[in-house]
Amino acid sequence: MQFCHKSATICAVLNFPCYNLKIMNAYIRNEKLAAWLKGAGKSTSEASKLLAELAYTTEAMIRQWASGRRKMSADSAGRVESAMNLFSAITLHSPQPLTRGDLCEACRECPYHNHLQNK
Repeated sequence: MQFCHKSATICAVLNFPCYNLKIMNAYIRNEKLAAWLKGAGKSTSEASKLLAELAYTTEAMIRQWASGRRKMSADSAGRVESAMNLFSAITLHSPQPLTRGDLCEACRECPYHNHLQNK
């Protein structure tokens, strides 16, 4: 057994990934989504509530994606992207809608998405 290099927890095997919760739960905030919600022209809770309704998800999921507690799937990124376009059409003062690549790491690395962005 070996001690984790970041804390005093013991890792089971040398090549086994460390399951120290303090290391694993280092949340990476989705800054673009959080900034979009702040600039949506309403309060953040009102914007996230309307966006959640349009994206067929819950307000809690929108907040968790923005805070980085959960990562957005490609399917969810597509729904949120469409919802942002609808949000822009409904409200007069909304920021530029984000793309799937701005919302989801898997979409950002997808060759199809990159091909569409380069057109």
